[in-house]
Amino acid sequence: MEVPEDVQKALDKLADLERDAARDRIDILRKAGQKTVDTEEEFIQKRIDQARKFLQQIADVERKNDQAITDSATDLRRDEEDAQRDYSRKRIEIEKDQAKGRIKVEEDYREELRRIQSRFEADSDEAARNRDAVTFLRLQRDRDRQISEARIVRDAKVRENAVEGDEKRAQLKQELEYELEDARLADAHDLVKELSGPFDFVFIDADKDWYSNYAKAVVPKLESGGCMTAHNVEEGRFSLRGTRDYYEYMKSLPEFETSLHPKSPVGLAVSYKNKKSKPR
Repeated sequence: MEVPEDVQKALDKLADLERDAARDRIDILRKAGQKTVDTEEEFIQKRIDQARKFLQQIADVERKNDQAITDSATDLRRDEEDAQRDYSRKRIEIEKDQAKGRIKVEEDYREELRRIQSRFEADSDEAARNRDAVTFLRLQRDRDRQISEARIVRDAKVRENAVEGDEKRAQLKQELEYELEDARLADAHDLVKELSGPFDFVFIDADKDWYSNYAKAVVPKLESGGCMTAHNVEEGRFSLRGTRDYYEYMKSLPEFETSLHPKSPVGLAVSYKNKKSKPR
């Protein structure tokens, strides 16, 4: 059956309207999608700018660091000053490496976003030419999913970068503490009371009558989980009075587990401080 001319014109006009509506919808979706990408680009650039600013601040500190350490370490021994200087330099290197790593992560993420957007634009052009809004929506959903996956990868790398930096700083701090170990020549009766601590391990081997006094001075400064040991300690009536008093004192402290080492031929008393104990 032949379609009347006026009906055919109406159908053609309706088809034109539907194509125009599809084109307008695609244009709106394209602009919204581009805005999302642009916003993400601005966010990435902000992160990179912050990291680069931090690198510049590190560089400024690095230039002033040597003189600052020298000025603040005039009363330290030369080896301590050198250790502090070396620590500061290595710490700066860690901070620089971490900031550079963060920039690399953000730049890789930005490049991946650009690749995703480029693929989306190439694939969506045909849909736009055909005024195929359904295909365009599918492509847009795929692009958004890929962006979300790229963001998850970026965030994981940022966390990995932060953890690695924390581990390096902790290791460096431990190395500095070892570097700054020192020996002092003085009257132990006075010196032990002046030591600030905290300590994680203590070994007592001095005048036996003063063992308990040493312990009383050190116990509050021993960290939870720490260990205190003493030489020539025995149980029984034939033990030395000073060491016996020390052993009885340590056994009386509820936050300590004290015993004589079963394989020690010289009487080694070992006291472990409970990790859950509070400072005295």
